[in-house]
Amino acid sequence: MHGLNIQFIDHTQGFMDAHSGITSSQNLMGTRYTLDANHVGIFDLLIGSHNAPSLERFNPVVSIPLPFGRSVTRPRRKANPITAYYLASQANATKNINITNHANFFFTDTLTGCLFAAYGNDRFNLTVEHSNALTLGANHLQQRRTAIQNQNHPVEIFFGPDEYRAHPNMPAHADPMMMIATVVGRLTGNGWVFYGRVRDAGGAHNALGAHADVL
Repeated sequence: MHGLNIQFIDHTQGFMDAHSGITSSQNLMGTRYTLDANHVGIFDLLIGSHNAPSLERFNPVVSIPLPFGRSVTRPRRKANPITAYYLASQANATKNINITNHANFFFTDTLTGCLFAAYGNDRFNLTVEHSNALTLGANHLQQRRTAIQNQNHPVEIFFGPDEYRAHPNMPAHADPMMMIATVVGRLTGNGWVFYGRVRDAGGAHNALGAHADVL
């Protein structure tokens, strides 16, 4: 609808550089996004609050208003839906899925204190993990990070509070606890590449730095 889908598909890193982040969250009942057995869904990127993109379930039809309060639905054309893996989170729990080549993109819930990790033998076949420690504290996340590191995977990627709450572009007056992050992934010829975008949720939702972090 806003041309955001094709921008993301064609230039994922440029899209992340240009926006403060993507708001995304699968509720615990699993009803916001419809996912298949491989944890793949079909998505839209639409403008949400603070003029930031919001990840929504793709709607294949559009409602067209008619005179006298009537409307008619028509199939959406040139909508460019995004087929992607989705990893939901759960309070005080670690959730993970495997990503290979069922989709070319990856999303997870917004990181508001959580730890994102990706690990495996190579970048074409990874376990992606979202660890939440709502009331368990930072030590729980550190223990999870250490447990993964102790498995000695050839590929290990972490993006958590240690990274986004101490971002090098964080303003001196900002509250680290208000730093939140988006992580997205793209399958390339060299395997999965992830981009992390950090923003200050306590102010004007400004992005930190001119570019997203390549993970």
